[in-house]
Amino acid sequence: MKIGASHSTHTHIGDKMSESKKSGYAIRADLLGMAIGILESRNSRQFENELMKEEIDREPINPYATEEVIEVAQKLYSFVENGSSNQSLRNRVVFTGDGN
Repeated sequence: MKIGASHSTHTHIGDKMSESKKSGYAIRADLLGMAIGILESRNSRQFENELMKEEIDREPINPYATEEVIEVAQKLYSFVENGSSNQSLRNRVVFTGDGN
């Protein structure tokens, strides 16, 4: 999944959420769907990385567990609940590149 595609998907869901009031159940269901998408994307990237290795060096990609889905969904919910003021979230941002 490309970063741009992921961003537009998440923006679209965010736009939908602001258009109408959703029940807590609907919000949690949306967050679970986003969490699954994040984990599927992670596994897909890991799989693609393994394909770049020599066949003898490849390792299996473990599927994500239900507990991981819930953990990621809880992080997303925490962000929604606390907004960008969550200091621990800001401290986890990693910048890459040459700085230009």
